[in-house]
Amino acid sequence: MTIPLDILNIWDSFLLVFIRVTGLFVVSPVFGRQNIPAYYKIGFSFFTAVILSYSIPVPDTGAYNSIFAFFLLVAKEFMIGLILGYISYLIITAIYLAGQMIDMHIGFGMVNGLDPVSNIQIPVTADLYFILTLLIFLAIDGHHLLIYTLSESFSRLPVGSTI
Repeated sequence: MTIPLDILNIWDSFLLVFIRVTGLFVVSPVFGRQNIPAYYKIGFSFFTAVILSYSIPVPDTGAYNSIFAFFLLVAKEFMIGLILGYISYLIITAIYLAGQMIDMHIGFGMVNGLDPVSNIQIPVTADLYFILTLLIFLAIDGHHLLIYTLSESFSRLPVGSTI
């Protein structure tokens, strides 16, 4: 397998793009589920970062004073990705919480099902609302919107820039 020389010349910028994409895919509602293996998440993050690094203008991050400065830049990029994914996850979790409150009001407070992925008991109506919300999220192409938002974040907050 041949490695494109462009990636070798901008490996630090590519690493920062990869870190931001990984931060999004760790907590996003569809990609961040526990039943998706970590190898798939990392592979999907890698290929998405390769596509994004060729499609967005990645500025030269320049020389770093120390490893600590580069580590802070990596942490910043990871936090941007986490925030992007967490916003969408927060909306879906709010609907899950609404389903749990409805369970209490209609008398299903004691009726719980077992979630085989996380091995915990979950309310029945809340699980139904969560699954329906995920299906609606996929039906309105929310996962495409997440990737579009990620690509737009590189124009609003370029790699290596300060917030």
